[in-house]
Amino acid sequence: MSEYVTLRDLLEGCNVTIATLATAIEQAGIYTWDRFGRFKQADEPAKVRVLDLLAAQYRWSTGVDGRDTGSPLTESAYSPDDVFSAFCWPTNQAPDFGAIHQGQCEEERPQRRAGDTKMRRTYETLIVALAKRAGIDCTDRGAAVRISEITELSPGGRIGEDTIRAILRGMP
Repeated sequence: MSEYVTLRDLLEGCNVTIATLATAIEQAGIYTWDRFGRFKQADEPAKVRVLDLLAAQYRWSTGVDGRDTGSPLTESAYSPDDVFSAFCWPTNQAPDFGAIHQGQCEEERPQRRAGDTKMRRTYETLIVALAKRAGIDCTDRGAAVRISEITELSPGGRIGEDTIRAILRGMP
């Protein structure tokens, strides 16, 4: 068993939620190594840095930011400045994450699947390409109505104008 339990360990292997980790850091603090290699409790600026990174991971995992970027957890994995591995608790001083989690009123949000963003972009590209082929400019007023009418021909049934409008509005 390791001497330390890192944020990376907890997020990847132990399925501890980001909200639980943030609460643990706010309540009990977190440890790291300073620029001289000394292991000690993180100061306030370091805690803010790690909380910001956890917030970025949360935004990515829920798709809230709408960006097509990689997970901060994954992107930092091979970096010498991997914050997820540099912040930790000594194993014998780790907070009780189960108790923290139970004490929270967390809303369970659906987690983004890895291919969701790529798939959404593919569908958007397909809609624009087919609309162009049908002589529809997606930026024109009434484009959503015309595209919706075309979907009546599909075996899945008509896609509503509001749905098409929302898709068109969300496109870059």
